[in-house]
Amino acid sequence: MARKVKRRVKRNSGGRRELVRSITERRWYELPDWAVAWLVKHAGRVVLAMVLLLSPIALLAIVLGSHSLPLHFIGIAGSDNALGLKAVMFMLTFGLLAFAIKPLMRGLRRGWWLVILAAAIHMADNLLSDDSFSGIVLLAIAMYAYVQVRHRLD
Repeated sequence: MARKVKRRVKRNSGGRRELVRSITERRWYELPDWAVAWLVKHAGRVVLAMVLLLSPIALLAIVLGSHSLPLHFIGIAGSDNALGLKAVMFMLTFGLLAFAIKPLMRGLRRGWWLVILAAAIHMADNLLSDDSFSGIVLLAIAMYAYVQVRHRLD
């Protein structure tokens, strides 16, 4: 009589094993893979939207900031309310964000560094105006996002 062979049936786990492995092997502070891929793919578009929303404020900062620069020492009447310094800091932040759009669209590391530099300038501006909370939070978020996506960048 022939011996009965017990066959094993391989069942598709439906990706459950990979899901469990990705949850248990990932550290608690790491973003999921889909979120990292979304950040790398859409970071340029998010910064472009920010620049488009901030452009009217940038034009206003150019007009009001240049008018209120303390230029009285060279004979031009101006005010000393530090609006000129805030306008210069805002224009630096705006310019860095505008220059970061193209590298972020290409997925380059340089774009993320420009965003972090813009956040650092924003934080310095907020420290000078005694409102450091939003600058520190923005810099922390920018650095966290960079640390999460740096392994996927060129």
